[in-house]
Amino acid sequence: MDALQDGKMVLQPSNSMYRVYDKPEFLRQKVLDEAIRQTQAANAKGLKVEWLVSDQTTVKQLTQFFTEKNVNVLVKYLAE
Repeated sequence: MDALQDGKMVLQPSNSMYRVYDKPEFLRQKVLDEAIRQTQAANAKGLKVEWLVSDQTTVKQLTQFFTEKNVNVLVKYLAE
């Protein structure tokens, strides 16, 4: 199966909204909403969703977050 890929360049890791466990609930919800919209659109076309992230800590946090929220987004590390 092919994938819809979305790159997330993390220029300031300590300030990234994608470090979801370091941010308030409303920002976590924004990230979750984005992921849900993407998975719904991708599923309609028979695709999976992959987020390519340039920070290892962010990859770990997003992977845990999406697992907890039962959102099927594969998060992969992609060096800058």
